[in-house]
Amino acid sequence: MKIKESFVTLKNVQPVIAAGDAAIAAGDGEFDFSGVQRGDSSAVACLLHWKRSCQKAGVPHMCQRVTATRQGEGSSSSWETRRLSS
Repeated sequence: MKIKESFVTLKNVQPVIAAGDAAIAAGDGEFDFSGVQRGDSSAVACLLHWKRSCQKAGVPHMCQRVTATRQGEGSSSSWETRRLSS
């Protein structure tokens, strides 16, 4: 599932989680964050929720194109197609 929102924060995390839950129910545990430009701890909570949901459903879980940037430091670290253990 490609995350369609350009940001995932406390303001919009509930519908994002619901969309991911629907994808998992349909057997899709791959989450593409390439369009997400900004997130807060709610995005991390979302990832953890989906990981647990995939484990319960027996669906392989993978997150793609997640980029983390530390505010104020100007440095960023990223990883692509990293499989989180299920």
